[in-house]
Amino acid sequence: MIPDQHFPLHSESAVRVVLQAIDIVEPDLFINLGDVGEWTSVSSWKYKKVKRPPLEYQLEEIDREIAKVNEGLDLFDEVLDKVKCKKKIMLAGNHDEWLDSFVETYPYLKGYTFKEACRWDERGYE
Repeated sequence: MIPDQHFPLHSESAVRVVLQAIDIVEPDLFINLGDVGEWTSVSSWKYKKVKRPPLEYQLEEIDREIAKVNEGLDLFDEVLDKVKCKKKIMLAGNHDEWLDSFVETYPYLKGYTFKEACRWDERGYE
């Protein structure tokens, strides 16, 4: 069970230790408690005192952050696949829900919800 990775602002040494622990323990169940991403790109705090720019200017930053979060998840999936973990569960933390809130503002952004952007189904997460 792991909480609060906050990719791409994560602690690389902490992630390395967790990956080593997974490799040693070989769990049958893995639960990610959320806050997988920092999601600064869609934080409501980012534009609290300034006007939000047009969507086309925001998407490039959002896409970069999605790629970084997925790179972090790839690290976990690689070791979980290696140890043949049978069940993986993903929960959304408040930071992850910022991405979903952003999509609520722009509902035509297919594929940008936390679940879709981080490819839960493809990765085998419930």
